[in-house]
Amino acid sequence: ETVNKILSGNNPKGKSIYKNAKRTLIYSGSLAQNGLTASLMSLLSGLKNLSDNFYITYREESVRKTPDNLKKIPNEFHCIPMSGKTQYTISEFLCYILYFKLNISNRFIENRIDRLYKREWKRLFGSIDVSCAIQFTGYEYGVINMFRCFEGKRIIYVHNNMTEEINLRKNQHYKTLQKAYREYDTVALVTEDMRRSALEISGGNGENFTVVPNCHNYERVLEKSRLPIEFQQETESNVTLEQLQDLLASEKLKFITIGRFSAEKTHIRLIDAFEEFYKSHSDSCLIIIGGRGELYEETLKYAESCKAEIILIKSMENPMPVLNKCDLFMLPSRYEGLGLVLLEADTLGIPVFATDIDGPRGFMKEHGGLLVPDDIEGILSGMNMFVNGKIKPMNVDYAQYNEDALNRFMEICNLK
Repeated sequence: ETVNKILSGNNPKGKSIYKNAKRTLIYSGSLAQNGLTASLMSLLSGLKNLSDNFYITYREESVRKTPDNLKKIPNEFHCIPMSGKTQYTISEFLCYILYFKLNISNRFIENRIDRLYKREWKRLFGSIDVSCAIQFTGYEYGVINMFRCFEGKRIIYVHNNMTEEINLRKNQHYKTLQKAYREYDTVALVTEDMRRSALEISGGNGENFTVVPNCHNYERVLEKSRLPIEFQQETESNVTLEQLQDLLASEKLKFITIGRFSAEKTHIRLIDAFEEFYKSHSDSCLIIIGGRGELYEETLKYAESCKAEIILIKSMENPMPVLNKCDLFMLPSRYEGLGLVLLEADTLGIPVFATDIDGPRGFMKEHGGLLVPDDIEGILSGMNMFVNGKIKPMNVDYAQYNEDALNRFMEICNLK
């Protein structure tokens, strides 16, 4: 099945990837269960009728332990895995260490880095006609540099506040992002809010910056919300599936947030706010669902020390049926990209609020959503406003939203 997907995209036409006209190459990342993957799948859903124009690529090593992730890619699309190890000359390896590990750079080092990644591009994609290369995730310094060295139209997405990612999670290479934001032909910001932090990194004038909203597969969200609530083998929770189902069927007031167990999601301060709310609303509960994250155990221990009823769930394949049975969705993050789960909750008719931060700010203001101060008191005020009837669903027209988003994508790929 995997071989068939690689060679022909499992396409009924059975076309070889080596015999077609020039196409656009999209880097998908590891296809893990996160917002980046959801964004890409929504985009590909809108491009199915144009699938012959695109290749999807990923690092083979990143999906080796989770090969089922490849099934997320629609069968219409051709896939090209990036396999094999990067080969270095001695000087390139030394420059690699100096540049990426020690953050030392000069013209000689940068020339060697460029030479390395130009050769990597040729090794992986040299026999394939590509006119446009899209680094969709905006993460992974090796792939960012290799796509930057492509001799054609280059696009890199900015899905998050990368300044905060560097400061808080230390998971980015600053010099790589700086060169990318200066040298890629298009820097695609998923919201206008991303411009400020991207400009801070770039240090340039941002002439190559443009806003390209993420698509939102609202029809798929509705479908998934009607499926049974299920735990997978890897799911962890402080309640059983049966206990969760009983809770969701009860008359309790159910608040929910969905996001990885990571520092920027600020689950601890959300718990603190809910603990205060619970003192006067003991008929309420808080549900926190995260696909992954290093802070699950810490958050679980903190929740168990509280008097309020707090449910934690980690690694749940489909949280939409749970979200669909909740009364209020909250996005309490310290920083975000757009926060696609806001759109998912609104699709299901669930009232939402978000902290007043770059990322969700522009979307919420445009569609009349509620923004609260970025602190415990602000989050608590959102809970109280909801019980006082002051938060209603936004009811965005997602058909029109998707049409606009897809048109912007086609424009930056020179396909319109």
